[in-house]
Amino acid sequence: MNRKRYEEAIKFLNQALDIDPEHISARYNLGMSFWAVGRSRDAVQQYRHVLRLKPEWATAASSLAWILATDKSKENRNGIEAVRWALVACAGEGGNNPECLDTLAAAYAEAGDFEKAVKTAEESLNLAQARGDSALSKDVLQRLQLYRSAKPFRH
Repeated sequence: MNRKRYEEAIKFLNQALDIDPEHISARYNLGMSFWAVGRSRDAVQQYRHVLRLKPEWATAASSLAWILATDKSKENRNGIEAVRWALVACAGEGGNNPECLDTLAAAYAEAGDFEKAVKTAEESLNLAQARGDSALSKDVLQRLQLYRSAKPFRH
């Protein structure tokens, strides 16, 4: 999807939220659209709102955690909060999801706990390799090398 399409989506999702401000899917999709066009702060605001309404929603928790852990802008990062939301995302079946564990590893790294970041990234890598996801495996391996050097990942 190109930027223009996301900008259109933002317009229509805002209109939907004018009608029903608590429409959780519209608000989540608005967060995704904001993130896609580089408006991380707005995305964080939407994901936080979604999680106030549905605090156990793993997908929203993971999306928020990823931005809080990896955003290029320091003002949008918060390692402690990222870990909290990544743990919510990884609860239950999420603990066997390599993407979820990748997010948790990034959150640990942003929080400065590189030992846990390395261990979690290794788990993510093993799961990604086991399911034959070479693209994710490559990405996780690159991040794992950063964590082993006590450096967080920036997106």
